[in-house]
Amino acid sequence: MMPKDKKDSKEPLVPPRFVEKFCNRKVKQGASITLSVKVEGSPTPMVSWLKEKSEEDVLWIKPETPRYKIASSGRQHSLILMDVNSEHSGVYTCIATNRAGQSVCTAHLQVDDTPQPKKETMPLG
Repeated sequence: MMPKDKKDSKEPLVPPRFVEKFCNRKVKQGASITLSVKVEGSPTPMVSWLKEKSEEDVLWIKPETPRYKIASSGRQHSLILMDVNSEHSGVYTCIATNRAGQSVCTAHLQVDDTPQPKKETMPLG
């Protein structure tokens, strides 16, 4: 084991931990939804959001990614989806990382894009 640098040892190393997680959700098309987590750790964890587009492809969600908004205040981190449509549905992952380790929270978002039936088009009988 390498000896620890003295300057470094003042801050305890605590791996990230999700105190609050987001869970599987189902939303109507056109709604807005916020996925929120609360993360503890020392040093303060960096939080990244991603969405699985397919088995081999993921979308790293950045502050400038269209149709998504990232917000954080203190230990609370949120991913805000505006005007949800079917392409938003999928598996979302929040990754919290610091020098001590990494923690992951994953949940599925399902978008209900069935058009609302209008009275005239209801089948009779």
